[in-house]
Amino acid sequence: MDNANSVKAEHVHRAHANIPKGVNGAYYPSELSLHKLLLLKGIVNILEGRADPYTPIEEVYEGYRSVCEAYGEEPEDESTIRSYLKDLNQDGYVLLKEEDEETVVSAEFPVDRMARALEASLKHVKQASERP
Repeated sequence: MDNANSVKAEHVHRAHANIPKGVNGAYYPSELSLHKLLLLKGIVNILEGRADPYTPIEEVYEGYRSVCEAYGEEPEDESTIRSYLKDLNQDGYVLLKEEDEETVVSAEFPVDRMARALEASLKHVKQASERP
């Protein structure tokens, strides 16, 4: 479709996003908890503009903490974040892979599309939490 000479991660993400998945694996970020949204935002921030479609889990923790700080939220501990990552993997938002005895993380959907959807969802969640 792009007339590219090779298949890149972003091509696979776009193709994957077009496959109907039903409830599990469908992309409904508005149904996620605040901290799962913040975690996804951290992952997207890291992956945007990167050639490598995967990022080490340590970078995911750092990205998540950075997003929490930007949104004025207290970050969860690493074991809770690992649990969230497993949930997000099971629900079809992220891919988890063991590589050289290290867990790496990638997005299941195109990161530009995820970034837009996450911004809207985070704005909605933050506004709802600020209402009396």
